Amino acid sequence: MRKVLPILLAIAIAAPALADVTVSVSDAGSETAQIALAIDGGAVVRGVALKVTITGAELAAIADVTDVMAAFNAYIDYYYSNPGFLGGLADETALPGTGAHALADPDAAGVLATLPATTFVISLGALDNSGSQGGVAAGGVLANIKLSNFGGSTAQVCIEPDALRGGIVGDNLGTVSATACADIASAPQECVKSTAPFYAAWVQFGKPNCWCYQYNCRGDANGTMEGNAITGFRRVFNQDLNILLSAYDVKEPPKGPGIATITNGICADFDHLQEGNAITGFRRVFNQDLNILLASYDVKEPPKGPGLTPCDSANYNFWVTP
Repeated sequence: MRKVLPILLAIAIAAPALADVTVSVSDAGSETAQIALAIDGGAVVRGVALKVTITGAELAAIADVTDVMAAFNAYIDYYYSNPGFLGGLADETALPGTGAHALADPDAAGVLATLPATTFVISLGALDNSGSQGGVAAGGVLANIKLSNFGGSTAQVCIEPDALRGGIVGDNLGTVSATACADIASAPQECVKSTAPFYAAWVQFGKPNCWCYQYNCRGDANGTMEGNAITGFRRVFNQDLNILLSAYDVKEPPKGPGIATITNGICADFDHLQEGNAITGFRRVFNQDLNILLASYDVKEPPKGPGLTPCDSANYNFWVTP
């Protein structure tokens, strides 16, 4: 027994420690799912075959999968579908090669051939151009996936090892976790937030883009500047004044034809409120809007003047330019 113990101890010391490998998915913003690889020391990942399933959106183009981890420099399924591709490279240092990509068919060997797609495989290998076996020992972003054509406010992206290609392979792998899902938010489709106090009025008048000009609340009815580099540029000037004058004191039905009958008239409703009452009639463009315009009229932008302060962004998802 005394002789056996040192031998067992030597074996235990020589045995490589196993390390955990985790692949996760999260919302990176801008309608993008980010897939990340984490390696808990000691493991070497030599190949990744990860099945991606999208529900409530889709992948529109190959180019929408970006930031593929450079350490995985072999796009196995692309080379399978393009057998002459490798022969056209000067040497293996040119991998993965122009035009090659990591997206594979989820049901058979070869590249992803049909787009848009809701299911595909990210197929990657790691080669060592020095002649060794190669592998990836440090984690990071594996890929970013830009989604398109959302069916609602969110889509779900799920990942799992692709059994057809072997999933995650390498050396000293302990627990491999690569099954996960994440909700990916779609970008706001409306420039005005639904919580804005004037949202209902914005909808009532056809969701005019001009209400989302960054300086509309300051009297900018057309979203453009007038002037030149010599005299200076003005965000609120004659063109805006003319739009206001065309809509000024136009009453809403039943007392008048309504602002909707005036081309771009609603763009001069700078406070997004109506003035008046049921007896005299309601006007979308009246004295309050005129006063807003006059306060900003002929104010030049830097360096010729102080410029105007943008509208408060709290009520907007994004700004619109004409």
